[in-house]
Amino acid sequence: MNFEDVRFLSSVGVITTFALLLHFIEILAINGVPSRPIAVFISLSLYIWFTVFGQWVTRARRAIFNERNLLVTYQPRALTHGHLFVPDPPTPCRLSITPCESGSDTEFKNARDAHYKDEFHRAIKMANERLVIRQESTQIMRMEFNTDTSSPPTSPDKSEKSPEFF
Repeated sequence: MNFEDVRFLSSVGVITTFALLLHFIEILAINGVPSRPIAVFISLSLYIWFTVFGQWVTRARRAIFNERNLLVTYQPRALTHGHLFVPDPPTPCRLSITPCESGSDTEFKNARDAHYKDEFHRAIKMANERLVIRQESTQIMRMEFNTDTSSPPTSPDKSEKSPEFF
């Protein structure tokens, strides 16, 4: 039986039980005064049960916080590289005791080290050059806008003739 079927059948069972109890309360309330306190007690019990557990009668899915699932799912690197990493014990065999490096591995390591030798210093030098270029470009722009030539007046004087267009 599927999990969804169990939820549906339990919801139908709860609703049917409520209907039968409400019908029983109606019969007790009609019969007379001595059975009315029992009907009131059953109706209050049903009300309290429904306020506490009624939200779970529906078939709606609700997000439930699962802390263990969150910790296991979203920390995969902690299990391999972090504080939760537990290395495997060494395998007992002759080959693991004396590791040998091939010539191509050492050649590769030498080429790699030569390539990345002064990478940090080169990056700092490039950053300084970019900063100098940026400062020079702002100085050039300031010189272009700060020329000593007088700018033309914004509005023509009344003594000057207005330009004639052909």
